[in-house]
Amino acid sequence: MEGQGTHPAMPAAVSVVLDDDDLLREIILRLALPTDLVRAAAVSRRWLRVASAPAFLRRYRALHPPRVLGLFAKHAGGSLFEPLPHPRELAAAARRAAKGAMLGSLGGGEPLPVYDCRNGRVLMDLSDPFDRGDGTLAVVSPLLHASRSLAVLPPVPLAARPPPVSAMGDDDTLLGRATDVCILLPEDGGDGQSYTVVTLVRSKRVGWRMWWEFFAKVSVLRAGSWDDDDVRATAPVELPARCRGDTTWNRALLVQGKLYVLGMQSHAILVLDLASMAASFINLPDGVRHEEDGDLDLFRSNDAGLNLIHVNGFQARLWRRGGDDDDGDGMTAGNWVLVDDIGARRAFDHLAKVGGEMDIGGPVGVIKVGDDCEFMFLCVDGDVLYMDIRRRMVKKIFEASPKRGGVLPVIHPLTMVWPPIFPVLV
Repeated sequence: MEGQGTHPAMPAAVSVVLDDDDLLREIILRLALPTDLVRAAAVSRRWLRVASAPAFLRRYRALHPPRVLGLFAKHAGGSLFEPLPHPRELAAAARRAAKGAMLGSLGGGEPLPVYDCRNGRVLMDLSDPFDRGDGTLAVVSPLLHASRSLAVLPPVPLAARPPPVSAMGDDDTLLGRATDVCILLPEDGGDGQSYTVVTLVRSKRVGWRMWWEFFAKVSVLRAGSWDDDDVRATAPVELPARCRGDTTWNRALLVQGKLYVLGMQSHAILVLDLASMAASFINLPDGVRHEEDGDLDLFRSNDAGLNLIHVNGFQARLWRRGGDDDDGDGMTAGNWVLVDDIGARRAFDHLAKVGGEMDIGGPVGVIKVGDDCEFMFLCVDGDVLYMDIRRRMVKKIFEASPKRGGVLPVIHPLTMVWPPIFPVLV
């Protein structure tokens, strides 16, 4: 009967659209979630070919960056997983992440310390809680199948661990020693069996004058095996005057094989080339200082460049580093370029209007910034907030204990895996 069923021309019209790769590409580009992209790829080999093409994935990621499912927040002796609120489409992935995160707990459910979290992988410390120095670590991949979600790794070589204070020996010039350790996953999250340990050692020395000396030790675990030269070290160098040696280097980032480290109350960034083991220092942008924890953070951009965020009150400024110019003091200028200026006040006002209970009046500190500054975690008046940069939206995640000594909470965001793991069609 006329008016019932499918119009004869409709299947032909649909076929014309879906058989055209260019049109199909534009349609699936508008799927908001990577999970939907994987489902679309399962339709046929042709759809899989279109969805998994590198050029298409670059366009897709630019429009739909990987979602943050939750975060590991430092709590007592370990790190608890805090899921973020999600729409229904992501609820299953968030539940799987929360369940998988429990793989990193002891039998009694005690949370374990988290050192790093990249691209769906979590680097945890499985050492004896009474002796965290025994060097037993594991990579947990909570979004993978249970059979592939936990890999216990070989212990950190003894020579790579921080030197004890007693190791000063009979060196009459040595007044004291400060040590910071960075334990990091590869930039892309790695294969679940790789990580890097960098020990930064600063020694306070005195002779006819007083100075700070610096050297670094590096060990790399690749595919479950330590490199043949277990530990590599830089030659000792004197710290530039603008890098205070008596404070903590508390923020580190790997970018294209170089480790960048921010030091508290320092006017510079340490740069350690992990291939050549050469150490150098670059100045912060003019007028920018790292006076308190939460003023600055480092983040990657999609083109693998180094970026810096400076938070001052409700204003966040984003800087991108250009080439290097030596300023004649053992430092490089960095040629920073201001690329964005974000006013967070409007976003906070929106949160207060929606939640009704927020009274934003205290200082704002940045805890963590995502790649390409797609998101930020902020601390305001003891509350940890998640800010979506693109939408200028803020969500309150949890209340943190009051910061002690000016140090903010330590968190590690867990994002969805990128690129997606596509099905194998037969």
